Amino acid sequence: MNSTPLSPTGPAQGPGRLRLMPAYLALVGLAAPSLLVLTWWVHRPGLAELPGLLVLLALGAASARLRDVEGEAQIDLSFTAAILLAAIPMSGPFGAAILGALIPLLDVRPVPTVARLFNSAMTCLVGGLSGLSYLAFGGWVPVPAGADGRELLMHVAVPLVGADIVLCLINAALVGVMIWLHEEPGWRLLLEPFLATLPVYLGYALTAFLFVVLWEQVGLGALAAAFIVAPLLLARWAYVQYIAESRSRQRIIDALAAAGHSPAGAERRARRIEAILRIFEPGLELSRRAANAVRYGALLHDIGMVAIPRETDRRQAGELTAADLRILRSHPVTGQQVLHDIGFLRDAAAAVRHHHERWDGTGYPDGLAGPAIPLPARVLAIVDAFEARAWRDSGPTRPVQWQAALDELRRRSGSDFDPALVQTFERLITDSPDGSLDVPDRADPQAQEPATAPLRARRGAGKRLRHADPLVGDAIALAQQRGILPPAGRHADQAPPAPTRVPAAISGRWLFAWLGLLFLGVLFVESDRAAFPAPEHATLIIFFATLVLTERFRIQLLWRLPTAPTAAAAGIAFAMTTGLPDHDALGIATWQIVGVVVAAQLLDWFTARRHGSPTERREAAADAVIRTGSVTIVSVLVRDVPWPGGPLAQQLLGWPQWLQAILLTIIVCLVLLAESPARVWARSRGERLAWARETTAEISVGAGLGIAIAATAVVLAMAERVLGLAAIPLLLVPLSVSQLAFGRYLQTRHTYRQIVRALSRLPELAGRVPAGHAEAVAAVAVGIGVRLGLRERELAALESAAMLHDTGQLGLTRPLPRGATVLAAPSDQEHIARQGARIVDYTGTFSDVADIVRHQAVPYHRVIGARIGLPLGARIVKVANAYVDYLGEEARDPAQAIERLYLGLGHEFDPRVVRACEALMLEGEQAWGSPAAVPSADRVLRGSRLSAGIPRSAQPK
Repeated sequence: MNSTPLSPTGPAQGPGRLRLMPAYLALVGLAAPSLLVLTWWVHRPGLAELPGLLVLLALGAASARLRDVEGEAQIDLSFTAAILLAAIPMSGPFGAAILGALIPLLDVRPVPTVARLFNSAMTCLVGGLSGLSYLAFGGWVPVPAGADGRELLMHVAVPLVGADIVLCLINAALVGVMIWLHEEPGWRLLLEPFLATLPVYLGYALTAFLFVVLWEQVGLGALAAAFIVAPLLLARWAYVQYIAESRSRQRIIDALAAAGHSPAGAERRARRIEAILRIFEPGLELSRRAANAVRYGALLHDIGMVAIPRETDRRQAGELTAADLRILRSHPVTGQQVLHDIGFLRDAAAAVRHHHERWDGTGYPDGLAGPAIPLPARVLAIVDAFEARAWRDSGPTRPVQWQAALDELRRRSGSDFDPALVQTFERLITDSPDGSLDVPDRADPQAQEPATAPLRARRGAGKRLRHADPLVGDAIALAQQRGILPPAGRHADQAPPAPTRVPAAISGRWLFAWLGLLFLGVLFVESDRAAFPAPEHATLIIFFATLVLTERFRIQLLWRLPTAPTAAAAGIAFAMTTGLPDHDALGIATWQIVGVVVAAQLLDWFTARRHGSPTERREAAADAVIRTGSVTIVSVLVRDVPWPGGPLAQQLLGWPQWLQAILLTIIVCLVLLAESPARVWARSRGERLAWARETTAEISVGAGLGIAIAATAVVLAMAERVLGLAAIPLLLVPLSVSQLAFGRYLQTRHTYRQIVRALSRLPELAGRVPAGHAEAVAAVAVGIGVRLGLRERELAALESAAMLHDTGQLGLTRPLPRGATVLAAPSDQEHIARQGARIVDYTGTFSDVADIVRHQAVPYHRVIGARIGLPLGARIVKVANAYVDYLGEEARDPAQAIERLYLGLGHEFDPRVVRACEALMLEGEQAWGSPAAVPSADRVLRGSRLSAGIPRSAQPK
C-alpha cells in the first residue's frame, strides 16, 4: 500500500494557508533533483546493478496499474513502498530515488500534470531519504554474495526496518503538510496517514528483504519477483474485493431501511433522525463501534414495524386496544430477529431491540433499567422520542414543536431517559444553528428515487401511528402494570435469537504474534548449537512448532472443504528441505516428515477440531488426510524415487537455482492439482456428482491460492540454504497476509448471504407469504440449477434471487392468498417482480440477482414470440416458485403440482426447466421414498445433491 497525497490542484477548503501551496510545490520540486545529486555522490550504481533496477521499475509500472482505480480510499493498493525498499540494498539510495521519481509518472489514472509531477518529486524524496537512513543504520550496499543468515539479518533486515520507518514518517509528513494547506484538519487527521500505514509498511520491509535474499543470495534473479509477488497479488485481489464490498455496506443498509420504510413518511422520518444524530453524536464521545451501532440503528430501528397490521398502524395513541399494544410491544424483537444474523449489524440489532426500554425499568420488551440498557439504545430512545414529539405528523420539514419536545424530554429525564444524556442532548440542540434540523422533502433532487416510492400509493397515505411518542410507551407500561399485558421480560418467544455461526475470523494480531515468537525460537535454536548439535533435530522441532501454529488458522472457500494454506505451504516446504547453511545434506527421511505433519495435525485435532460439529470434524479430517498425502507424495518424489542419476534432492544441487525453482514449482502445482478430485469426493460423501464440472470448479476456485502455496513452499525450501531455519517464519509472512485478506473477503461474502436472508424474511414478517416460503423456493431453484449445469457463481446468484423473489409483495395493499404469486393477475406479478428488483437494485451490489428478480414474471412464450432475452435464472425461479405454490394448493402432492406446471408448458414455463423440476422430484422420491423431498440449497452448493427434504419450518402452508 502507498499513501496517496491529496491532489495539489483539487478543491481546497482552507483559508489563507492555501497561498503557501505554490511555495510548497516549488520546495518539493527543487528538493527532489538536489537529493538525486546527493545520493549519486554517496553511492554510484554500477552496470551490474542495472538489471535489478529494470525489474523493479517493471514491478513499479505494474504497481501503478494496480492502484485503487476509483480513487476513493485514502490508502490505495500499491507495492511502491516495497519496491523502493528493495532497491536500496541492490542499488543504493540513488536507485531508490530514481525509481521513486519514475514510478508515479507511469500511473495510468487521469491525474493533472502538476499533481503527477508533485507525486514524482515526493516519492523521489521518500525513496532517497530512506536510502540514506539505511546506510546510516549500517546497511550493506551492495550485499556481499557470501554473507550468511546472521549477517543478512543484522546488515540488511534491521537497517531495512529502520529505513522503512523513516520512509513512512517522511511520506506521512509530506502528505500531512498537503492536508494542512487544504483545510483545518486537527492532529488526528494529520497523524492518520502515518498511523494507518505503519503496520503495512513494516510488512513491506520484510517483503523487500526477502526479495533481495532471493535475488542475490539464493540466485533466482528476476524469477524472485514472481515468487514474492504471487502471494501479494492474491492478497491484493482479496483485499480489493473486500474493500469494494465494504463500501457497499451503506447501500445495503439503505436497502434494508427502504424495504422496511414503505409506510408514507417513513423515509422523511429517517432523514430527520439522521439530522438530529448529526447534532447529538459529536457530544457523546462514542467509540467507533458504538457510533456505528447508533447510526445503523437509527436507520433500521423501525424495521420491525413491517410486521404491524395495517389496521393497528392507522390508529392513534388513544385508540389502541390491548391486542394492538401486544403487537406493538413485539416490534423491537421482530426488528432484532431480522438483523441479528448480519455480522456488522449485531450491535445495531441490540440497539433496535432495546430502544423502547426506560431508565426506570418500565419499558419494553425486556424491562431493562439504568446502565443495563445498552448505550446506543439509550441514545436512540432520546432521538426517536424527540422526533416523534417535535414533528407531530410527516408533513412539515421543520420541527413544529421544538421547545415542547425538549420540555417533554426534560420532564421524563430519570424516568424514561438517561438524565445525563438528556442534559447533553438539550445543550447541543439548543446551541445548534437555526435551520440545522430542516429536512427537505427530498434530500437530493438528483438522487435516486427511493426503492419504495411507488409502494406508498398502493399502501395508501394518511395519518399513521407515531409509536415512538412517549404516550404509547405510557399505555404499554400501564397495561403491564395492570396485568392486561404480561410483564416485560424475556419470554420464550421474545428471547434474543442465537446468531448463526459465522466463519471464524483469522486474527492477524495473533497470527503475526505467533510467527514473531516462532522467529525468536528459531534464533535461540540457531544460537545454542550445544543444545541442538544435530541440525536434523532442530529442523524437526522448528517445523513441528510451525505446523502446530499454522494449523490453527484456517479459511473455507464457499462450499469447499476448510483448509489451512499456511500449514500446507510449510508442510510441502518441509518435504523439500534438503540442506541448511554449513549442512548441504540433512538426514531426514520421509517417514519422519510425515510423522511430524501427522503429529501436528493430531495435536490440532484434540485441542480445537474435535469440539466442532460432526460435519466440521469430518471435513477437517478429510482436509488433513489430503494435505498429508500431498506432503508424502512431494517428499517421495524429491527424496526417495530412484530417478536416473540418483534421488532428485541430490541432482538438484548441481542445477542452476532458477531451474531448481521452476522444476519444484511444477511438481508442487501438479500435486496440488491432484488434490481437487479428492476434495470433491470428500465433500460429496459418495453421492452422485457431475465429476468433471465439480472438479473444474474446484480447480478454478482454488487456483490462485494453490499458486501462492506452491510459490511460498518452493522459496521457503530454497531460502533455508541461505537463511537457515529463520527463513521459515520470514517466508510464511507473505502467504499469511494473503490468507488474512482472503479470510476477510470470505467473511464479507458470508455477510452478503446473511443480508439476503434478512431481506427475504421481511415479506414473511409482514404476513405476505408463509413462513419458510423463500427457503423452499431457493432449495427447489438451486436443485434445478444443478441439474441444468449452472456454475457455482450462477448458482449463488440464483439462490439469492429465489430468496428475494417475493420482496415486492411488501407494496401490496392486500396480501395474496397464501402469498401465492402464481395465482395473482399478470399485472400484479409484474408489479411484484419490478418492485422487488428495485429493492435489490438499491443495494448497488446484486445486479445479477436484481436482473433475475426483475424478469421472474415474464411468461416463456414471450421468449419465443418476441425474442426476449430472458435469463435462465429467471425461468428457474418462475418454475420453482410455481411448484412450491402449487404444493400448497394441492395438499403437498408433488405429482399434481408437476401436472399443473405441465399445463403451462411452453406458455408460462420453460419446458426444459419443468422437466428438470420433475426429475428433481423423482430423484428425491428414489433417494428418500418421499416424492415431496427436494434438495437443500446449502447442501446442493456444497456438492451434495439431496437432503432429507424441506425442513418443516420451510414447508408451504
